[in-house]
Amino acid sequence: HLRESLASLAFCDEIIVADLGSTDNSVEIAKSFTNQVISIPRVQYVEMALGQLVLFAHNDWIISQDPDEVISPALTGQLHDVIEHEQDLAKIVTPMRYYFKGKRLNGTIWGGLKHKDRVFNRDRTRISPLVHVGVTVLPGYNTYQIAFDGNNVIEHYWMDSYKALVLKHW
Repeated sequence: HLRESLASLAFCDEIIVADLGSTDNSVEIAKSFTNQVISIPRVQYVEMALGQLVLFAHNDWIISQDPDEVISPALTGQLHDVIEHEQDLAKIVTPMRYYFKGKRLNGTIWGGLKHKDRVFNRDRTRISPLVHVGVTVLPGYNTYQIAFDGNNVIEHYWMDSYKALVLKHW
């Protein structure tokens, strides 16, 4: 889903891609969207790499997106509006839905509508390398949660097959 994921970021001023040692054509796909493909030694989870990647960014606002996530066009406009109009903003929480084998999940812990903090200001937050800690808002700043309107969502194409599920969690 890398091509779809990067295409959904076309509204961004800059795109930085972390290559964690891919063995497929991911680097070539990434280079068709950006000249900033950074090789980072493989890590167990993305939080360990995020702090390193932010150092390469020229902008204050960062979108942390997995290669299997796609931002809807409706959400991109809302992100811009929130950043422009909210005072003392540090982090934005967005609606997210997970997909398994191309179908939206409704059951399990991953089913239904979720909310994720994928957008943040690097000077107003602290990035933790610990899994499930993520990005913490510094004192004096706020988090804004975008309400789901039916179209404004990040679609997370979590797994495409049972085989991929087993291999990822083996």
